[in-house]
Formats: sequence, structure tokens, C-alpha cells
Amino acid sequence: MSLRVGLRLPACQRADRVAAAAAAAEAAGFDSVWVPDSQLLWRDTFASLALAAASTSRITLATGVTNLVTRHVSVVASAARTVQELAPERFVLALGAGRSAAGMIGAASTPTRALEEALHALRALLSGGSWPLGGVPARLTGAAGACPVYLGAGGPRNLRLACAEADGVILTGSLSAAEVTRSAADIRAFVAQSAQPGRPFDLVLWIRAHVSDGSVPDPRQWKPAVAIALMNAPAGTAEDLGVDPLILRRARGLQSDGTHNADWAESVASCDALISDEAAIGYARRYCLYGTPEEISRQATGLEQAGVTTLITTPLAGDTTFSLPRDFVDSFAATGLIGATECPVRPGG
Repeated sequence: MSLRVGLRLPACQRADRVAAAAAAAEAAGFDSVWVPDSQLLWRDTFASLALAAASTSRITLATGVTNLVTRHVSVVASAARTVQELAPERFVLALGAGRSAAGMIGAASTPTRALEEALHALRALLSGGSWPLGGVPARLTGAAGACPVYLGAGGPRNLRLACAEADGVILTGSLSAAEVTRSAADIRAFVAQSAQPGRPFDLVLWIRAHVSDGSVPDPRQWKPAVAIALMNAPAGTAEDLGVDPLILRRARGLQSDGTHNADWAESVASCDALISDEAAIGYARRYCLYGTPEEISRQATGLEQAGVTTLITTPLAGDTTFSLPRDFVDSFAATGLIGATECPVRPGG
């Protein structure tokens, strides 16, 4: 398979432990690790990536994603340069609207026009060029060179911007296989209409996963993830699974954007009565990589055939401030989708 498989790795413990987890992911054969950025929930993204760079030699390191609300574009450029120097040709700078980071401090997300301006500024600064910031010509001293820049796209305007200007796009949320296929077709069309239609372009899908070992699963642990997804899903999605979307408002312990929970156990207790076990399992089957290693391998093949070039995997159970996904790394190795390679993975290449 040419499909690249990455691991979402929140900086939920000390940065040296996050770096050790990145090294374990590299040893297991993952192609990339993606460290999300939410300043009050996790440790610093770039500090964790810098230590991970010093602890690894092959794996691609990426923000997953950083933002321009709590970080000025010049700060992002300097931080990116810092990681690039430690991990040349294996760093990806992924940007987003900053919904989680912004929501935690009562700020607004970055609009599409500002994201476009920042993307141009970052390309100029990282390449050693000048860019006006606040009316002052700015230049990054000791620029390490351009790196791939991706955009997380939660809506049509950011999707079109990514296809026009970026090196890759990250799709998130609950997408069925048919929806992924339709989105991939739209993305190919948008890239073909861009100023550089032949450039390498990475279609990244963020997806939850659960590898079955043959035992009966405990879907209670999945219910916060299911609640999160259904609250942000298109109309009718929850009802199709037998869930009343209105009762999901009673869920406690979910963060402002619904994707990052400070206390997963609290969320499990809150969501258990709101979502049946059958609905949780139905969600896993329809929207996640779920099943035996062989079944997950077939599902991933289908996503690759639909046009996905990179998967960012994360456990279906848990997205916390405490747990690194070490058990998930071990279980996912059984799918055969990951395997060590000898050279750095160049995103989009």
C-alpha cells in the first residue's frame, strides 16, 4: 500500500514522555505523528515536537493542528524553524482555524481570509524572504527553508483555500466511506483548478480506530467520542443510529469545540445514559476503522482507493489529558498497515 498512516499524539504528559511515545510509534512503523495544539489542555506542541525530533530519525513530525489565535504568525514561523532544524525534510506545519485553542479563552476562530494571509506570510518567512507584519518588513533570521504547509478544513471555504494554496488538507469529523469518496473527488477537482494543479497534494483523513482482539468490546468507553461526533454531524446522522441529538446537550465534560475532553471518565459517565451500546457500536462500524486487523486493513484499502493518501489514527476510546496511546500503537501494528521504512517520508511526495 502507498497509503501513509500516522498517529495523533496529544502532548498530554511531560514532553520527554511524548518524545518517547513518538519514538515508539516510529519503531512500530507509523509514518508520522501529529501533535495537536490546545494551550490550556496539553503541553506545548512545538516543545514536544522538538524533543520528538531529537528522539527519532525517520518519522514525519507534524502539528495537528496549530493555530493563529494564541500564536502570532511570526511565533509560528520561529517555532516551525526550530523543529525543521532538528528534523530536516520531515516536518509538516499544519494550520487550522484554532477552534479548540480559541474557545478555551473565549476568542473567535481565524477566518479564511486571515488563514490565507498567514499561509503566504509563513511561506515567505520560512523561505528566508521578507513579509510586512504590522507595517514593518519582517524577516526570519536563520530560516531553515520551506516546509510543507497543510490546512485543516472544517468547512467549504477552508477546503477550497487548502486546495488552492496548501500542500495538503486534513479532513476531520465523522465521514462515511461514501462521503470520503465524494469529498476526495471534490478535492481533486479543486486542486486541478488551482494555479499549480500538478503539485503533490496530500489528502489526510483524521479517523478514530479500534482494533478488535476477539473479545467483547466495552462501548461505554467510546461514547464520549460518539457524542462529540454526533453533535457536530449533519442532520439525520444521530437519528440513523437511534440517538436523539437533543439529549446530547446534557453531556458533561466536553470541551468548547467538542473534540478535546479534559476528563474522559467524567464524559463516559455522562454519555453512557444518553447513547446505547448498540448506537456506539453502530457508529464505530460506520465511521471508524473498526474490527479485526484484517477488517481494518480492508477498510483502509477502501479509503486509499477513494483518494485518501494519509490517515491520522487515534483511539476510539479516550482523548485525555493523561494517557499516551501506547496500547493503541501495539494493537494497530497487527493490521499490517504500518511497517518501518529506511528513509524519511516526504508528505505529498
